[in-house]
Amino acid sequence: MTGLRRLCLSAALLCGCGFYPFDPAVPKALVGEKARTLLSGRLSLWVQRLSGSVLSLEVGNGSFVVSEVPELADLAAFIPGSEGYALDAQRRLTPSSSQATGVIAAAHWPGGTECYVRADRAAVCLDNNLSEYTLTATGSAQAITATTEQACVVRTSGDVDCFAIDEGGAFGPAQRIAGIRGATAIASAMDTAGTTYTCALVNDEMGRGRVRCWGANYVGQLGSGVVTTQSLGPQTVQDARGNELSGVTQIDVKSGRGCAVDEKGSVWCWGTSVFAHKDSRAAAQVAKLRTATWVSIGGWMDCALLMDATVACWGDGRTIDLNPALVFVPLPS
Repeated sequence: MTGLRRLCLSAALLCGCGFYPFDPAVPKALVGEKARTLLSGRLSLWVQRLSGSVLSLEVGNGSFVVSEVPELADLAAFIPGSEGYALDAQRRLTPSSSQATGVIAAAHWPGGTECYVRADRAAVCLDNNLSEYTLTATGSAQAITATTEQACVVRTSGDVDCFAIDEGGAFGPAQRIAGIRGATAIASAMDTAGTTYTCALVNDEMGRGRVRCWGANYVGQLGSGVVTTQSLGPQTVQDARGNELSGVTQIDVKSGRGCAVDEKGSVWCWGTSVFAHKDSRAAAQVAKLRTATWVSIGGWMDCALLMDATVACWGDGRTIDLNPALVFVPLPS
């Protein structure tokens, strides 16, 4: 590691402002493995092999302790926002007290918020009594996201409604997010200050596969090119030149930043110190990723699933080990 990189890394770690950037690389424990899907969590990287079995890679101590997770074998999907939550083979949210099957989409946030879209397309959350609380009626929902402060539902119409959650766990009335039309996917997170921001993937009259974000923005987590201490309404994610991202197929947000995969296989990220880039308030392209199909943001590092079913990660998870070469294998140039 060069002296400049050591200096930048030390500054990033001391101020707690996030990652020092590295080019994407393959965790050595995953060399030769083929993956179906993945979840980069706060302390672990979870990978489902093509065979259906699931590996957990402990992140943050430089050793990448690898273990099998038999209870998640043959899962249908990981649930963004938490550690090891998933839809199992019957599409039940697990681990959870809910026994709903055929779940279309689900959200979990550390602290207890569990929400999902049932098979009948009603959006519900579990209340403090672990009973279903209905947010939207049967036939109305297609996607959902949640933090401890709010739950947001993408309706089948493409509109987005959000519901505030008070300190006692009660849900407020629906609040329509103005300016969001044609939404197909949504993701929310809380930053290190405990404030919520949300991004939606939209197809509207302004373009296909755009990303619109709203909420807290003091570290540029809305990707609009500006930073402010005030929460903002919907902003369109753009690059440092002011060009709106388009053709986006998947998004994720966490830890004060957001990432998106576009139809060309590129990955774009914005927010908290993801890059050695003076303008992280706008989206910047992750180097060497040209065949990505999925991205997942974690606490120590972010990871992408590539078209050949391999996994590539970047961030400072590897820097906890004094010799990064022990646990990562570089991608081809």
